[in-house]
Amino acid sequence: MGMAEAIGPVSDPEEFRHRLQLLADRIRATATSGLHWTRDLPYEQERYRLLLEAAAELLALIDTRAPGEILAAYSGELGHQTPKLAVGAIVFDGQGRLLLVRRRDNGLWAVPGGFAEVGQLLGDNVVREVAEETGLTVVPEAVIGLYDSTWTTRTVQHMVNVLFACRWLSGEPRPSYETPEVRFVAEPEQLPLSPGHATFVREGLRWWRGEVTHPHFDGGRPAVPGGGGS
Repeated sequence: MGMAEAIGPVSDPEEFRHRLQLLADRIRATATSGLHWTRDLPYEQERYRLLLEAAAELLALIDTRAPGEILAAYSGELGHQTPKLAVGAIVFDGQGRLLLVRRRDNGLWAVPGGFAEVGQLLGDNVVREVAEETGLTVVPEAVIGLYDSTWTTRTVQHMVNVLFACRWLSGEPRPSYETPEVRFVAEPEQLPLSPGHATFVREGLRWWRGEVTHPHFDGGRPAVPGGGGS
């Protein structure tokens, strides 16, 4: 679904906030890409700078930072903009309990994971994230799916999460600075989950039950005649 199809009246405050975040990020991406590709065109540069300022002002309406602080952050990421890439791990123990971490930044529960590091393979990224956040050594065995933040995690910037099914090899759960609580959970849906992670938990449980036959991905499906898109 494109932005034009998604826009409509919004009554839920959280959904409204997410729509504004997404809109500001789309404007930011257009402006920063424009600044990158029009470096020899001063008038175009000025237009894209104004657009970048507008994106910062828009985000500041729902952010704790001032427009100038947001603009400074935006200006540090000039160049052609693409979605951020993150990895997540679905890890079960022998009793069918799912590994979850409680995040320090928001106090909510989540599957282990984080941003992918440049120069590191995606599988190695997820192994590193699990080790850093939980103390466990795992091996990735399958990709459960690719999840777009415009549909799931509701992040400020556009992000794609690659969710891996991993096998626990060694180690015992232990907290870290970023994750003050780590444990295997029998009923993960009952915990307060970080935005988007209810989807990851649900998909992880489906994978555990053998209901996942192929990796999930958002979008790319044609509209059904007489109905809406998927």
